[in-house]
Amino acid sequence: MTNELIPLPCPFCGGNRIKVGQHSVRNEGSGKVIVNIRCLTCGAEGPDCKSREYDYRNCVLSPEGADALTAAAIELWNSRAPIETKTNDLPLFLAAKENE
Repeated sequence: MTNELIPLPCPFCGGNRIKVGQHSVRNEGSGKVIVNIRCLTCGAEGPDCKSREYDYRNCVLSPEGADALTAAAIELWNSRAPIETKTNDLPLFLAAKENE
């Protein structure tokens, strides 16, 4: 990739052990390439980015096509909303626990 994208930390656990996985699925002469992102710390996964079906006996997905799928998967992973911490609620929670 020319402008290589880097996956951000996991939006669920904050982990930095992020894996970009690519695999192909073949079925009776046709196939698809699938790329997805997964956090190795908590197991959260981003959405799959799939190529169009192609005849894998006569055609190979180009490196540019694979790079485009990878870039799309990383962009989707990076565009998810971060976890919002509600630090203002903590004193209320602790006060309610004391009154139980």
